[in-house]
Amino acid sequence: MGSEQDPFSLTLGGQPFRCTTVEDSIRQRTQDAKRVGVDFVGVADGASPLGPMRAGEPGEFAADALRALEDHRSPDAEQMFDLALRQMARSGTSIDPADALSCTVGLVYLVDAGAVAATVLGDCTIVIRRAGKPDIMVTDRRLAARDRAATNALAAELGKHGDQEAAFKAVLPMLRKHRAESNTPGSYWVVSGDPRAAAETVSQRVALSEIQAILLYTDGFERLIEPFALADSPSQLIRSAEAHGLANLLGRLRGKENMPDSLVRYPRLSKSDDVTAILLERES
Repeated sequence: MGSEQDPFSLTLGGQPFRCTTVEDSIRQRTQDAKRVGVDFVGVADGASPLGPMRAGEPGEFAADALRALEDHRSPDAEQMFDLALRQMARSGTSIDPADALSCTVGLVYLVDAGAVAATVLGDCTIVIRRAGKPDIMVTDRRLAARDRAATNALAAELGKHGDQEAAFKAVLPMLRKHRAESNTPGSYWVVSGDPRAAAETVSQRVALSEIQAILLYTDGFERLIEPFALADSPSQLIRSAEAHGLANLLGRLRGKENMPDSLVRYPRLSKSDDVTAILLERES
């Protein structure tokens, strides 16, 4: 199992934060990525192949996306993503939608001396705990809605066959259809070298002075909320991360995934998933 990285200090706009990260892959090579730079932190989740291995690795594509976004960071999220996506399209990373390399991302980066932007494209999530004000959550649920339909279909197939491999094979056409419909109007949007996705980012500007803690995570970590109900909301999840640490939460997550009949008790598209999370806590 992956482990929590020893905490280290970083600054956002000159203000000190304690940074902890956790990464854990169920595969030989992770399909997630993270980036911790100067006034920039981000996570990315590469899409799992639904057919033969494509040209390139999902995790490498996710890491390339974070690098391109950091290179083009801008107070204007749409412009930032447009430039990064055009760069990735020029590098030949955009191919047939059903089999294309793609990823979702969540970023927090400095936009001026007094504020950061929290920006997502796809189903990564950012939650920000503020002093004396409501928490801020930045996410996009359009992909989750598609996944929920596929999860329900998979649960029905498991009920018929009791065999995970046969059930997944039965819903694979639905998964491929959903993947092929990404980056089209009325569907969901991801990083895949298509500059039109730049207009679909979800972004919020937050004053640095208000921020007490920030949690960024991929959808593998989201399983703590759904389906496992180890936290009831992102707000509770960030408080649990601060109180108990990311490694503790990862251990509880893997414990639920490995329970007997876990897929039947907690329907989802795979037994386990890669997990990446970054926690920033203000230092006094």
